[in-house]
Amino acid sequence: MRFIHLADVHLGAVPDRGCSWSSRREEEIWETFRRVIAGIRENPVDLLFIAGDLFHHQPLLRELKEVNNLFSSIPDTRVYLMAGNHDYLKENSFYRGFQWSSNVFFFEKEELTCVKDEKLDVYIYGLSYEHQEIEEPLYDSVSPRAEEGIHILLAHGGDAKHIPVNMGAVSGAGFDYIALGHLHEPQILIPDKAAYAGALEPVDREDMGPHGYMEGELENGSLKTRFVPFACRSYEQITLMLREDSTQASAENMLKADLAQKGRMNIYKIFIRGNRTPGFWLLPEKLKTFGIISEVVDESRPSYDLEMMEKQYSGTLIGDYIRYFPENNRTETEEKALYYGIQALMETGRFSGMKGEPEKEAGYSLDLERSMQMLKMSRKGFLVQQERRRRDEEGELQKLLTNVEHVQREMNTLKGNLDQIEEKENSLHMRPGDETGVAILDRKTERARKKRDFYTAGMILSAVLGIILLVAATVFTDSAVLELGILVIAALGVCVFGTGRMKGARELQKRGRMKAKWLSRQQELKKNREELQREYCERKVSLGNLQEEYREYEDRICLIAREEIDIKALNLAMGVIKRYWGDAKSGSSSGAHGFGS
Repeated sequence: MRFIHLADVHLGAVPDRGCSWSSRREEEIWETFRRVIAGIRENPVDLLFIAGDLFHHQPLLRELKEVNNLFSSIPDTRVYLMAGNHDYLKENSFYRGFQWSSNVFFFEKEELTCVKDEKLDVYIYGLSYEHQEIEEPLYDSVSPRAEEGIHILLAHGGDAKHIPVNMGAVSGAGFDYIALGHLHEPQILIPDKAAYAGALEPVDREDMGPHGYMEGELENGSLKTRFVPFACRSYEQITLMLREDSTQASAENMLKADLAQKGRMNIYKIFIRGNRTPGFWLLPEKLKTFGIISEVVDESRPSYDLEMMEKQYSGTLIGDYIRYFPENNRTETEEKALYYGIQALMETGRFSGMKGEPEKEAGYSLDLERSMQMLKMSRKGFLVQQERRRRDEEGELQKLLTNVEHVQREMNTLKGNLDQIEEKENSLHMRPGDETGVAILDRKTERARKKRDFYTAGMILSAVLGIILLVAATVFTDSAVLELGILVIAALGVCVFGTGRMKGARELQKRGRMKAKWLSRQQELKKNREELQREYCERKVSLGNLQEEYREYEDRICLIAREEIDIKALNLAMGVIKRYWGDAKSGSSSGAHGFGS
């Protein structure tokens, strides 16, 4: 017996929304899932487990049909599927009532269900989320049935708001394998017994490292599992360690070498660390041009000996500036402000001919002005980056809003079409007295049938009476005139009733055609209404998904960006220097500036 354990596929997710590669990543998630199914077709497995979050949002009907079509292409593999916290079973979820392929079993309730695979003698346990958050530990008290066979638990969760899991209790319950989902990092909790498969493809910048699925096989009565890397790309980190002799070119060459070694398909976050020579300003944005790079974090420092500098420049602005930022408990912003300010002061000091010598009173104004100018230029660069990022974010938000408005317009159009169909149905259905059109047509048809039957009976009666009277006249009289008269009257009766019968038959046929036409029209309207209702429901779900994506993107862009930290640090540095500048202009001595720790 062989199986594949998937989780957190997140079909429909748009990783790194707003980046140039985000739409490509959306399709790659689908394509990787298709590759899994194609691999099963080529090398079949007995069971496919999907431990929640197959979709990133509420699945659309067309998406379910596409997935179901993929499942139907592997008929010899039994698929067991549950809904997670992302694609949970809303009241209007298309999961509800969906007709899956015969080889698919969907856990459709938020209560543990056990289903037996009769062919393999395997018991599979699982449930689906009907709420986005479930704080009850639903798995902790679960135990397998006391029956021979392989017992496998599908579980989705593991944090406080998504079914907390006491792994000790669950693993000790007696299951042969626990197929877990929800955490995106692949984790083998208990070798060959319990594992998070992780996300099939990374869907967030925090989903670092390899991604794929778990594969298991029953060998000699024992279960063996292994992790199979399968994602087409991953999020990786690269650290560039600078030295005092590093340059922009050397940093770029280090990055190129790392990218060549790790692969250019991956998405990278670059960390710049180490000590650089004072006066060297790295251009992080330029590094983004060498690959798919989501972020560059510059944590490098100028190679200053702060303790030595504080002593050397004691009683001067530089010494006071260093003391202003005590070593203990410096925040990231204060750390950056310290080095930005020192570098500006040292650079302008050298520029004014000081070359590291303690400042002279006459040199304050000129040096500080240049220091402030350097810091302002640095801040301007970060402000430009910030503005560019904000424009991109606003553009992406506008795209989402445009999509929302487009779907809303489509829904309004569909609602109008539904109202028109309802009016037409009402015109067909209803008549005075709340009688349906079918009842009226049936009543008129019955009248036409009775009319036809009446004339048919009259025609037959006229013919029979004519024959009886003609026989009687022949037997009892010998009057040719009487016999002729009887024939004429009988023929006349047959003609009159026959004409009435023909009219009745034509009317009956007419009523039948009218009823068939009415029923056909009613059926057509019903079919159109059902199709429009399905389209309307799909647009409604799509609208909800777009609104959720909008909120998620808004939340993400509200996080503090790296350049905002640098801008705050530069503002802090300029604020401290500006206070000194004001004191210097008022004639205060450096020791009275309030810069000491």
